[in-house]
Amino acid sequence: MNHFPKHLLALTMLLLGLTLAACSTTAIVPALPENTPTPHETMASPEGTAWSLQKYRNADGELVPPLAGTEITLDLQQDRLGGSAGCNDYFASYQPAGERLGMGPVASTRKMCLQPQGIMDQEGAYLKALGLAASYRLTGDSLILLDEGDRVVATFVPVSKITPQSALPLNTTWQWQELHESEPASVSVPRDPEKYTLTFLEDGSVSIQADCNRAQATYSLEGNNLVLLPGPATLAFCGEDSLDTLFLQMLGKVVAYSIEDGRLVLHLADNGGRMVFAAQD
Repeated sequence: MNHFPKHLLALTMLLLGLTLAACSTTAIVPALPENTPTPHETMASPEGTAWSLQKYRNADGELVPPLAGTEITLDLQQDRLGGSAGCNDYFASYQPAGERLGMGPVASTRKMCLQPQGIMDQEGAYLKALGLAASYRLTGDSLILLDEGDRVVATFVPVSKITPQSALPLNTTWQWQELHESEPASVSVPRDPEKYTLTFLEDGSVSIQADCNRAQATYSLEGNNLVLLPGPATLAFCGEDSLDTLFLQMLGKVVAYSIEDGRLVLHLADNGGRMVFAAQD
């Protein structure tokens, strides 16, 4: 019977032991939990993104989601921030330094909303919580605002990550009802809303009435992100008090949409405010 040389047997056993140890080590390394963000998935800056509130610190100090049927947003652009607090638009200055916000006092428009019940209490609590924000963190797709004690005051995700509450309605004619501007803070109402309308069509085009003028545009839609690309338009003079030029300029700034209480809300770039439309009867 042939005997395996002792020195080769010892070497074989050593290599086998190392191989088993390596396999054992590999087996016990825990995998990253599903949906754990990796560094390349984290945004570099919160600016240039329309954010939708997920949770905020309420009057009892608890983190709670917004009321159903309401949307609270945040936009940060250079040295200003603002958005919709659910009813009113708000704004503030800020001087970012690293992850420090350097935020000034928060101001808002003064409209009263009655529905849904509790919306004004929610708005007051959100604005109070926002006023406590001293710094931020970006984790994956989430923006987290923290107070001076590093306690969470609000969390956001990009508007584009929100499943639309309702798909963009097609073949519906929308009348312009309100323009919410943030600088200076104001809400204006067109005198003749039936003269300022838009209709999104199934072929990707938009039919627009701007007072006495007619225009065509195309739209690009991705989630809640919406961009209108101008097309041909008539150039008639509609009178000194006409808002036709302003209306078309504002439509060119649209970056997102939402459906709030059955109304179409178009969100404007660079913290430019919102255009609110109601379906034509």
